[in-house]
Amino acid sequence: FPSLEDLFIDELPNLKGLFKDQRTELFPRLRNMSIYDCPKLMLPCLPSLKELTIKRCNEDVLSTISNLSSLISLDVEQNEEVVSFPEEMLRNLTLLESLAIERCTKLKVLPTALANLTSLESL
Repeated sequence: FPSLEDLFIDELPNLKGLFKDQRTELFPRLRNMSIYDCPKLMLPCLPSLKELTIKRCNEDVLSTISNLSSLISLDVEQNEEVVSFPEEMLRNLTLLESLAIERCTKLKVLPTALANLTSLESL
């Protein structure tokens, strides 16, 4: 999919990966991705991804976000079971400018790694 820039994945509760072979070359131009109701999905390294929305997923999906070092905007919504974000989630997101956390009703604490997001402009 050399020209794909936007990808929307919805209600695939057993999906574990995008392909058997999780090579990054499969999506060289992917810029925007939305994932809804895919609790088992693990994100591969997507070097060109700039915007990500994750809705109704679990903590395992969140832990793979650290692979997305070009991410500028992250929106985490309606993740009802998440009590805390994995510390590694924000580790490599040095370019992140916008982080939105909405309707995560059980969330008790934000990760301390937020303090390291020097490009963050909107929370």
